[in-house]
Amino acid sequence: MTDLYPDEEGYISDGHVVGFCKVQAAVEIHEVVYVHGTAVSGAISVAPAAADGDGFAVTLKAGAAGDYIPVCFRGVVKMYAGDTITAMDMLQNDAVGTYVLPIPDTTSDEFVEWRGLNWTGTRQRLGVALQAASTTGDEILVLVGRTF
Repeated sequence: MTDLYPDEEGYISDGHVVGFCKVQAAVEIHEVVYVHGTAVSGAISVAPAAADGDGFAVTLKAGAAGDYIPVCFRGVVKMYAGDTITAMDMLQNDAVGTYVLPIPDTTSDEFVEWRGLNWTGTRQRLGVALQAASTTGDEILVLVGRTF
């Protein structure tokens, strides 16, 4: 499938919300991260997603602990499907942080957009699938952020 996404680091077009964050543990490009706290310098610190549905942003560059890297809070990125996905599905990260999954059926008590650090029992919406995926490992475009 041709999606015309650039092969280099970055995002498709200007206007996306990108911030520079301090990495608390090594991350790969396009890995889902969550807020880990605030560093001594006052920068937002991020760490790789540790559980299904705890991530809210996507790295735009790989980094080692202590590096400052660009992180996409809202915009279009390429990600790998962790299951069959239909276009316009709401997505969450998997426990590894490198795949996206459709958010399973949930109750209003379980589903929130963001409740802060260390909140348990919720699933955060990472974004929306802009393309369908028929199998695990398919690359799709994802609109990161709570836009729908």
